[in-house]
Amino acid sequence: MIKKIQNISFEEKLRLLYKLQLIDSYIDKLRNIKNNSITDIYDFNQDIKHDYKKLQNIKDEIVVIENIIKDNKNLAKNLNEKIIFYKQKINKHENNELKKKIEYKELEILFINKLIQNKKKKKKKKKKKINKKKKKKKKIKKKKNFLKKNKKKKKKSKI
Repeated sequence: MIKKIQNISFEEKLRLLYKLQLIDSYIDKLRNIKNNSITDIYDFNQDIKHDYKKLQNIKDEIVVIENIIKDNKNLAKNLNEKIIFYKQKINKHENNELKKKIEYKELEILFINKLIQNKKKKKKKKKKKINKKKKKKKKIKKKKNFLKKNKKKKKKSKI
């Protein structure tokens, strides 16, 4: 082996050294890409976990909002029943106190309906947030899959 190297001209030795340096720099680039892809994948996983927690919190908030809406609807229904009952009493007896109670209950119903509308708006906003998070999650998964595919291709090209 040493004799073969000694027989090679100086110019050829320089060419071989140059080729060796190119190969070495290519290997360094591949290592760099590998390290970057590993950190990217780790970051993507962290983003997905964080987004999943946010989604879960938003879903929990939606459930609470839906329960509040149901409770308010039941309250409004009960108030309507009381109003009907008071109106029937008024028909039998002319009573100002009952009229005031009816007005008060009607105002309560208006207020509850306003609360229900506000909660529905909040629910819509939360669902929009969920959809945005899902879209972001899909993009991250695509990038992650792309990085994995490229990593596999580079491993094959090394072989």
